Amino acid sequence: MWATTTEAEECVQARFGARLRHWRVRAELTQARLASTLRYSPALISKLESGTRRVTIAFARSADELLGANGDLVELAVQVALDGRTEPEALPAGKPHEDDPVPLPACAPRGPDVTVPDLRQVTSLSGLLCPLHGEAHDGRLDPDLMREAASAPSTAGVHAYLAWLAVYDQPGLDVDRDVLRQIECMLAVIVERAGTARPAERTALLHVAADYAAVAGVIRLNTGQSAAATVLLSQAVSWGAATGNVSARCRALCVMSRGSLWEGDTDSSARYASASQCVDPDRRWTVAHGHLWSAKAAAARGDKDGFERFIAAYQGLVDRFGDRDRQEAPWMMGEDGDIYTRSAIAGGLRDLASRTGSRAIAARAASATRLALNRLPPAMGSTYLLLAVRYADCLARAGHPDAISLTASAVASARINGTRPVQQELQSLDAALASVAAHQGASHR
Repeated sequence: MWATTTEAEECVQARFGARLRHWRVRAELTQARLASTLRYSPALISKLESGTRRVTIAFARSADELLGANGDLVELAVQVALDGRTEPEALPAGKPHEDDPVPLPACAPRGPDVTVPDLRQVTSLSGLLCPLHGEAHDGRLDPDLMREAASAPSTAGVHAYLAWLAVYDQPGLDVDRDVLRQIECMLAVIVERAGTARPAERTALLHVAADYAAVAGVIRLNTGQSAAATVLLSQAVSWGAATGNVSARCRALCVMSRGSLWEGDTDSSARYASASQCVDPDRRWTVAHGHLWSAKAAAARGDKDGFERFIAAYQGLVDRFGDRDRQEAPWMMGEDGDIYTRSAIAGGLRDLASRTGSRAIAARAASATRLALNRLPPAMGSTYLLLAVRYADCLARAGHPDAISLTASAVASARINGTRPVQQELQSLDAALASVAAHQGASHR
């Protein structure tokens, strides 16, 4: 049962339904054909078009792409998600209803399909929250718990699930397709268990499912699978809201902000970042994280004052972190936090330089990127490639004559082996080099 919606939300939902019907009719599709193509039920399409069902961003992205709506449906879905005042009064069922707008993973691991993670991959604490004790899970390095999750995923305990996932919830960790498959299969098993569990156990299981969905969504996005990432991240936000998993909800929203930036949608990026600030105003780290991504969105729009304001707010909050903030967001503290912050600020400054053409801002970006590179652990290979390409980009925008020669080897490796984030950096670098070449050509004429 759902709480009563506000008049404003009902208005936006009705507008979405009308626009969905418009684009469907324009594409000459029946409700049944649209439902079949998108793999949803006709009942859901009917409810959405009549404005009686709350749309999800995952559905809107799929429909928008299929119908060629040019972002029209996604923008309205974002308004529903961020302007609405409703939350589920009861926890969502583990298994989807007939018209559930979020399809769940379809695979389920059996025995050897799930392996025990390699502890040598662990470089930092993850900050996953235990739903049983309300604190950051402290058993994440326990090999016995990991073996429990890997050997008997359908009966493992909550701590075992968290211990297994924590190994892959690492900054800059390179994850292959097999690990992604295992994470999503574990997610499917957890959700299946939640469907038949008692209320208290179901709450704990879906709390953990939110973490799995968030981690899988990040990996999907980083490998260029935006549609699948959106489904997983949207589910992380939903389960996080229903079970009080603040960490999964905040992080998923910020990753969605990043994905919107990659697509050039700065308005949606800013809205996701703003939403993450409001997940729990009493937690400084969640507000600070939202400020950081709000700064990135401002930079992408060329808003220098907004960027500086959000960065100042972010740093002011980080300086006042308490014990709970340090436990729940260890990746924002110490060496990891320094790298994370410098990298984010450098990326924002580079985007500002791109929008404003300021060589001084580009030089600041280059300096921040270089400092992050110098502190990077050797294990973070993809992050090294990303920052190396960004460094070349910043140097080129700053007018440095040796922008490419200083990072030639890393840039060459990035063009061959780069992930989606690295490819985004390469696109920016290529744009910078093209601009430099055009400027040099004009000066020689």
